[in-house]
Amino acid sequence: MRDFNDLLEQQGIDLRDVNIARHTPEPALRGRFGRIASELPELFEYYQSTQSPRREAMLLKRNYLASFIGQEDGSTIFVGVYRKVGFRHVKKSVFESDRRFQKLMSLGCSSYPEEERLVFDFMEIEAFKPMKGRIEIGWRAPRSFIQVAAKRSYPILRIADDNRLVR
Repeated sequence: MRDFNDLLEQQGIDLRDVNIARHTPEPALRGRFGRIASELPELFEYYQSTQSPRREAMLLKRNYLASFIGQEDGSTIFVGVYRKVGFRHVKKSVFESDRRFQKLMSLGCSSYPEEERLVFDFMEIEAFKPMKGRIEIGWRAPRSFIQVAAKRSYPILRIADDNRLVR
């Protein structure tokens, strides 16, 4: 069975420069999150643009983010690979006033406690777009939401014919 890291390396991406994220949003948003990631990418990207301070440090150190969504059935489904193109400090009030966050809140997303955070700008890598929602990987550390690709393996358990994010 192949490993997700093989796909990254085939695109010339250094595994030491990749964070792997397994998003598991709060319960109110969870049932809709796959559809958001697949059909409303601007909302998904805004959601993942800010992380807790500990996770911010990981995002600062690496230039790529491979995103997955943890599903109710325990599976981990691929969303996309993104290249970091910048970041900025943003006050909570500014982040929350953005129309994208307003929409996320209306769907069940909650805010973060810090008064200021980093907001990362990511650009999705085209080569991975056809795989959105189709790849399921093994995820061995359920409590760890962001990992470094070079430090673990991510076996591909299944490649679906259709996008599983919008079942």
